[in-house]
Amino acid sequence: MPDPTQPRIQATMVIHNIGQLVTIAQQPISGASGPLQVISHAAMAMHNGDITWIGPDDKYEPLFHHDTHVPQDGITIVDAQGAVVTPGFVDSHTHLVFAGDRAEEFHLRRGGSSYGELLSEGQGILTTMNATRHADTNLLLELAKARIDNLRAHGTTTVEVKTGYGLDKVTEEACLRIINNLNALEESPVYQNSQVRVVPTFMGAHVVPPEYRERRDDYVSLVVEEMLPSFVGLARFCDVFCEREAFTLEECRRILTSAKALGYQLKLHADQLSPCGGAALAAELGAVSADHLDYASDSDLDALREASIFWPPDALWAVLRRPQRLELAGGLALILITLLTSILPRQH
Repeated sequence: MPDPTQPRIQATMVIHNIGQLVTIAQQPISGASGPLQVISHAAMAMHNGDITWIGPDDKYEPLFHHDTHVPQDGITIVDAQGAVVTPGFVDSHTHLVFAGDRAEEFHLRRGGSSYGELLSEGQGILTTMNATRHADTNLLLELAKARIDNLRAHGTTTVEVKTGYGLDKVTEEACLRIINNLNALEESPVYQNSQVRVVPTFMGAHVVPPEYRERRDDYVSLVVEEMLPSFVGLARFCDVFCEREAFTLEECRRILTSAKALGYQLKLHADQLSPCGGAALAAELGAVSADHLDYASDSDLDALREASIFWPPDALWAVLRRPQRLELAGGLALILITLLTSILPRQH
């Protein structure tokens, strides 16, 4: 029987025998250790999906019931068998709606060709653009569902998904609708206990498509005047690739300023291949994140920190070569770093 001297806590499920419970609590928790506030040999209780209690494994039984083998009061008991329990992974940067692959590019890169060189030769993003434009929407949806299932199996609970492999109005819209369909599918009863929240981002400004190579101003106008207004409600964010091989600083400013006026939140692929001013533009316009930043200056990172803009780095070396930006001041990192898989054809 429950101990009448113990407080009663509402619970519909109790998970016990947790090897390590990673709480990432912002304040110290009794019995937890390290910057992630990890509780070893832990248990946790939930009521209709909300966590109502966490603590040491040897403390949970009196709070809920006595017999660990027979559920009482409608409580489901789950034995974690010593596993690590962590919050769901929020993947802040993916390009998972695409067709084709870029295996050949991988070998070219190993042979010394740079990402920028391949892009200037019509490969890279443009290779995937051609495959995606020619793919059936049902195929694109099935490919994306398989990639979502892979993320789910590895603990992802929220994923941002960008377009950017259509680069024309018809295909970009089709990809956005696929992303929204993915979110609708995740809300079905099939995924009641393993739902992945899908957040759509419009990235028509990934690179200039070949048919506009000599008319890049016309393509920027197409993005600003036709795509952005048409896709309001289909995408939460607008992203651009600010790079000499993609879009200039002024082109990005024009696109993002228009997007912001239409209610989009802003993101940038910035300073990935060279210092191009993208990080400073993100700070200027109040973007949510500035991604990559391999070649951003310390002053750029300072501006991002002052504006509380997130940095999802694609390359670990870009972070590790700036250890002073990872130091803690009053318990807070000097710059806000998020995690990402950057799922895309050259890494898939």
